[in-house]
Amino acid sequence: MKKIMLMLGLVTFVVTIALTTSACSASTEHSVHGVAGIVTRNSGEWKTLSKKKQKEISKPIPKKYRGTWYTWNVFKNRKERVQIKARSLEYAYRTKKGKYVALDRYQGNKLAAWTTKYGHLSVNYILKNKSGGKYKFFEENFTLNRTKQGVRITIPANWNTTINYNKKVTFRKKMKKPVMGNFKMTKAFLYRSGHLSPYSSKYDTYYTWEFNKKMTRFWFNVQAIWNGDGPNIDDETVNLNAGGADDAYSEIKSASFEGNKVTLIILPPISITDDGYYKIQLKRISRRYMVVEKITNTNERFNGKKVYSTPSLFGVRFVDSELV
Repeated sequence: MKKIMLMLGLVTFVVTIALTTSACSASTEHSVHGVAGIVTRNSGEWKTLSKKKQKEISKPIPKKYRGTWYTWNVFKNRKERVQIKARSLEYAYRTKKGKYVALDRYQGNKLAAWTTKYGHLSVNYILKNKSGGKYKFFEENFTLNRTKQGVRITIPANWNTTINYNKKVTFRKKMKKPVMGNFKMTKAFLYRSGHLSPYSSKYDTYYTWEFNKKMTRFWFNVQAIWNGDGPNIDDETVNLNAGGADDAYSEIKSASFEGNKVTLIILPPISITDDGYYKIQLKRISRRYMVVEKITNTNERFNGKKVYSTPSLFGVRFVDSELV
């Protein structure tokens, strides 16, 4: 009986210590999540602000920035808006059903705004406050600049690969879907830099690829946004994936250019599969962007082997990038 009581006492002690440690950890760390789960703020920097600066960040956003402003995100192929009020800023995108979903929101006493040395407005997310006039500033912030066209916004750097890829975006009072230019697809457009897809919330991934100058080699890689066991992706992207190896190139057996399109027959890396080929059709939609076109013919053969399509990539847009 004494042994049982001793064991129960030991277990109670361990659980108490664990709960105490967890509570302390929760009380000392701040984790703020974006409304749509895209932005996660779990680290920041405590800064001491002068009384003059504290007074400035408590002021409302100037009227010239306020209102609802719209833009079209070519990268994600969707309409986006910012709603700016005296004490709030919300960045949202419109779904196919016409509903707006907030990606980020600053409001109330968690919003701080001040004029930069260039005359722009810096809008930041902060936590108020710590003793001694200290405020915790998070990395994500927007810089606003009022122009004749509307409000030009410099978006957070860590949004570039996940949301927009443009560092500066102009939002206007009225915005329609832009007309895509009929840009010719060329080898130079494909090989001069790598290409990057937007963030896919379904798999927590984005895709990167690049071509060699002669259009005989193709490198495709799946990049996981979060650390863990790796992305759970569809079969054809698994077969094309280089798995992070820079030398795991696929062989391009055929490249047919026509207008703003190119059709590729690709043999995946031998180390992964030699069961057949993959057909990828790319359409250039602007100076920097291309999209993976849907292929209707599914009963095709090449060199006596079956040609597969890449359905999980259909409709995915890529932008030329020096990041890969």
